[in-house]
Amino acid sequence: DAAFASGMSGGPLLNTDGEVVGVNTLVRPELRGLGNYAISSNRVRAVLRSMAAARPQSAERCRGLRLVLYNDAFNRRQHVEDVLKGAGLSESEARKAMMDAHTNG
Repeated sequence: DAAFASGMSGGPLLNTDGEVVGVNTLVRPELRGLGNYAISSNRVRAVLRSMAAARPQSAERCRGLRLVLYNDAFNRRQHVEDVLKGAGLSESEARKAMMDAHTNG
């Protein structure tokens, strides 16, 4: 267990072997002490694949999930390839998901 701090939302949640097992979320000062929250990496991967395939999952299953791209300057080719490999997405799947995120927020 580790404490989250403001600004850590969207960062990777790692296990003791350094593997990404989730994405940190819901970091709010007024909720400190009530626990930290993360979305499992399997859930994130499923949502991204669904977005890339233009088959959004039902609103019930996606409620509360929002993909936000904060800094496109960081998304240069050398960084993107590593992220794609880790997410298990093809370049075309990831490109489609990113375009959808830019369009729909």
